[in-house]
Amino acid sequence: MTAQPQAAANPWSTARRTVREFVGRRLSPRVAKELLPLVDDEPDRIAAVDCADFATLANHYPELLANEHRKQRGTWYTPAALVEPTVARTLQPLLRRRDLDSLSICDPAAGGGTFLVAALRQLQHAGLPTAQAAACLHGVDIDSTAAALAALVVHEACGAQAPDPLAIAANIRTGDGLRDLSAASFDAVLTNPPWETMQATPQARVRVAALRPHFRCQGAGKLYTYRLFIERSHQLLRDGGRFGLVVPASLWFDRDAAALRQLLLDECTWEWLYGFENRNKLFAIDSRYRFAILVGSKGGSTRSIKAAFARTDPADWAAPRPRHFD
Repeated sequence: MTAQPQAAANPWSTARRTVREFVGRRLSPRVAKELLPLVDDEPDRIAAVDCADFATLANHYPELLANEHRKQRGTWYTPAALVEPTVARTLQPLLRRRDLDSLSICDPAAGGGTFLVAALRQLQHAGLPTAQAAACLHGVDIDSTAAALAALVVHEACGAQAPDPLAIAANIRTGDGLRDLSAASFDAVLTNPPWETMQATPQARVRVAALRPHFRCQGAGKLYTYRLFIERSHQLLRDGGRFGLVVPASLWFDRDAAALRQLLLDECTWEWLYGFENRNKLFAIDSRYRFAILVGSKGGSTRSIKAAFARTDPADWAAPRPRHFD
């Protein structure tokens, strides 16, 4: 009798096993199993990854997935050169508060934890002890492996003063950023959400039908994840709360994004629209792709926006006074 070939391993399950084994070696098997419970179709064996730390593994994780899994799970992470100045500009007004330990900062599409680590550094620099700074951070990701990695990256960034990784993972966890977080609960939302359309499959159409009643600024056409996350960020913020978001260029020219633009203009103090072209491959997508960083606060209305377009170097955005026009 001829042996039947084994079915190809699910790339996501294989990646999850890879991450769990790295966590077990780096921390302990107990933590690995708590953060990453076994799933049904994991392979028996995998090749070990050669990573120096959790941050490197988080950056490597999308490469372990097939493209369709990356698209389904929105697994495209943001370079630190964009994240650090975005987080600094977003949080700066909040860091003047005396009660820093009461701040609540959220990434509703946490990915590899890059935005949360940058927020941790800002809080530490403002004088907040590491354990208290870590307790201010919240995040969810629909990919449970990515969520665990985000918690571990924050734990690692805390250094010698790090709280227990499972305590961090209680706040940075698996979840749906469009549904699972409480509205008006956060002082800042920092994220680069997925940039996908949501009407490609029957499963996506079911999700669209469930989401649409909870959003009022999405237009009549297809739902796009980045637009949902912009409106969701507004929902999640307390009055006066701050947002720092990375979004595609269609925000400022697409007809169906008009209601969302109006939300930002009429119900927010929209400070920055800093536009980039991807010619230097900041993201591993088409070099012609355009995107922008939005910074502002919930409440008030907008009289003028600091705007720039066609930038290619993140150092321009990191400058103390980025070149722009009003």
